[in-house]
Amino acid sequence: MALRELKDAAVREERQWLRLTRRCNNGCLFCLDSECQDGTYASREEVEQCMAAGRLRGADRLILSGGEATLHPEFVQLVAQGRELGYSWVQTVTNGRMFAYTRFADACVEAGLNEATFSMHGHTPDLHDTLVGVRGAFRQSIAGMRNLLSRIVVNVDVVLNRMNIPVLKELLEFYLGLGIREFDLLHMVPFGRAWSENRERLFYDPALMAPYLRKAFALRRRKGVVMWTNRLPAPFLEGCEDLIQDPHKLHDEVRGRLEMFEQWRDHGKAPSCMGERCVFCPMMRYCATVEGMLEGTWEPPLGPARCLAGSIRRRNAAPAQAPPELSSFPEFTEWFIKEAYLVKSLRCAKCSVNESCRGIHIDEARDRGFRILRPLP
Repeated sequence: MALRELKDAAVREERQWLRLTRRCNNGCLFCLDSECQDGTYASREEVEQCMAAGRLRGADRLILSGGEATLHPEFVQLVAQGRELGYSWVQTVTNGRMFAYTRFADACVEAGLNEATFSMHGHTPDLHDTLVGVRGAFRQSIAGMRNLLSRIVVNVDVVLNRMNIPVLKELLEFYLGLGIREFDLLHMVPFGRAWSENRERLFYDPALMAPYLRKAFALRRRKGVVMWTNRLPAPFLEGCEDLIQDPHKLHDEVRGRLEMFEQWRDHGKAPSCMGERCVFCPMMRYCATVEGMLEGTWEPPLGPARCLAGSIRRRNAAPAQAPPELSSFPEFTEWFIKEAYLVKSLRCAKCSVNESCRGIHIDEARDRGFRILRPLP
């Protein structure tokens, strides 16, 4: 099976996410959950119900997250419980600092932990510790990583921002040198501490950062290296379109915001985040489509017939199917993915029809690349 097919299959894998804590021993400048960190732990009853619900749904992978999941006083026991319930794979997303304690790391492995995804945002103590807000965090996380390497699957998440993108290639090479072969590069979204406190320090112009991103993305060509992107807008990936995330991941984003969308539909309460932060958000086009549906101003999203090189697939013309009602957001999201998920190249800004053109379907970009677009003078 080709790498893209493996990645797409992974997106559709049944997983059960379980938030164990609402506390963390780091203070990341871009923390998405800073507003809901109240220092509490999930109760044993909550955990058991969530684990059981996942198994009933057919989930085989259990992902323990937080806050910082390893701070839960029963973390080791919960790993073992997940395996006893029949989860074939137990994973945690972690800053890794607790794994620096050898006895704790050993106990987790013995309990059946299969995978640890370390959130590492720098390759030097100064950069990483600045971004996570704790001096000494880098040293401790690297010690934890070394305690697990060669024993279970260890991979690395990186939240991309203005401070680490200029050295992203060096950052990835550092972890490659430690034996890491799988990376997930996360787009920073305009919520939490990133937006409320640190937007000037962290958000960036993708056109200015594109050369650094391309150099870093080139490392995916090395044998054995697997690179993912998470929420990273498609235009940032011109020339590396194989890294564009499976558009069906949009279902997860909508599920996470379902209450917000239902309030918008049922009570006319538009999302409080709408406004200047939209240009930084991967949900911008989806929300604009929902808004058009609610206000009765939606029009079929026509693609760029005049600047495409070669033939134009049907999905670049008007949608074959009209959008469904918003009574079911899962159904509407599936329609959006198939018919209206259009994207543009960064080069499109130079095109004379940029204002009226809405782009090409995301699958077109994934299949053929943005090179099929030729900006008009």
